[in-house]
Amino acid sequence: MFRRKWTALPKDPYFGSELEDFGYFVHNKNAIRSIQDPRRGFRHPGYKNERWNDRQCFGFNMLTVLVTSTGALRKIVHQQLENEEGLQRVLLPWGVTNPAEPHVPIFTSPDLEGKSRIVVIFGETTQDLGILSRYVIANDKEPGNGLDTGSMIGIVRELKKQRSSAVDPKAPGIVLANSGELFWWPEGQRGLTASARIGMPLASAAHHGRRLDRDRHVIPGNLDVADHISYVMEQVVVKLAIPEAKIDVIAIGDAAEEFEVYINNHDAWKLVGCRLNTLTILGGFYSMAKIKNPSLSNFMIDRARAYTLSDEEAGTPIAPPMGNKKIGFTGYGCWAMSGGHDYYVDRLLITAHPAILKWIQEVAITETYKNPVFDIPDDADDGSTDVLDWDTENFADDEGADDLDDSISSPQVTRAVTKDAPMDDALEKLRGLRFEGRDGVIETLETGNTAVRDDSDKDTRGNAVMTTVEDVVPDVSLSGEQNLPMEGGDNSAWRWCV
Repeated sequence: MFRRKWTALPKDPYFGSELEDFGYFVHNKNAIRSIQDPRRGFRHPGYKNERWNDRQCFGFNMLTVLVTSTGALRKIVHQQLENEEGLQRVLLPWGVTNPAEPHVPIFTSPDLEGKSRIVVIFGETTQDLGILSRYVIANDKEPGNGLDTGSMIGIVRELKKQRSSAVDPKAPGIVLANSGELFWWPEGQRGLTASARIGMPLASAAHHGRRLDRDRHVIPGNLDVADHISYVMEQVVVKLAIPEAKIDVIAIGDAAEEFEVYINNHDAWKLVGCRLNTLTILGGFYSMAKIKNPSLSNFMIDRARAYTLSDEEAGTPIAPPMGNKKIGFTGYGCWAMSGGHDYYVDRLLITAHPAILKWIQEVAITETYKNPVFDIPDDADDGSTDVLDWDTENFADDEGADDLDDSISSPQVTRAVTKDAPMDDALEKLRGLRFEGRDGVIETLETGNTAVRDDSDKDTRGNAVMTTVEDVVPDVSLSGEQNLPMEGGDNSAWRWCV
């Protein structure tokens, strides 16, 4: 009788524990080059078996199966952050002294308690601590690329040149949070990002992966990025900093959205909001319609900026707080600026950091700073600050409407149009909004004063039947759910949606 043994399964590939094992070396402390051909930088592995590719990337970028070794790039970056930039590695939660216990590392300034300003950076959840872009680190052949540029090393170095305030010439404190490494890997004695889990060592090359075991894989107080943000802000920054210390927050990608969710909470705002100096959002998609706190709304307009994917020069204003639908979602509730890169979110801090650091320094030395009203040509139809009124009259009590990309169930509406707005202005603001009927959500056309009726009304080719906005909107009051008369006497319940 045929019997298949576990020992007969193909072994999981292993490539080594040092950079040289992968065929590379560090050139001039700022570039990774091939040992065989020093003119060539890193190349993604090209095995036909994807498991071999995952394992090599895992070992090269992050760590190895050896408990005492960390991965090539991560090890080099951490050594420079500690030895050359003077940051200290701190293990969370507090009280962890044994590296074999579940923990997540962060980097902080050693004298955080005495700083009058602290800069907290939350990176993407797909990146290891201290890493911005592995591609930029490894491919130094492109101008400007290298270890300093593709990691937090260059950012930390520039922050150390700043002053904390107009009266405090000392450099601000720095906290590099760790939004990604929150899955505890017992054998490696460290946390992994969600993407790193794909390449973690398995019993054989034929195994599919590991399920989450809460007893073995969860880091106390840091289950996910939301918990980590809360822990860093409340148990590290607020707990260690002096009460008068101001906090600058820079958040990237999905960590930016999670931070806005966190700060939108009443208790979090009460504890942290009064200390916030600036908020910089890079590549986030948190809609202003979800903001429930008018104090946060005012802060977003005055002292927050969102840097988004764009091919404009980094730092160029591209949308007012209400957004600019011509260039996609920009309804952040704050001024949207070009990030200087139009494709990858992990490049935004790399390309935009000169503009970002210059701005937060300006805010730090100007006690009464407020964002200026930027001139954005040809955007008159897409929203402007003169229709913003961030009082509490029309703020909804629920969690807020979702953005244009989601199915919407809340009757909230953007504050761009108010009850007193002229009809012509209201019709202009309705372009691009979506209406929700009984049979689904249909978006209005981008051009022309047109709206779309229920999904149930279609022509012979299956296209939704259109009617004019003037017919749909007898009243420009946009708050709450309304029964709007439709052509043919159909009084379907429609709700205004962002």
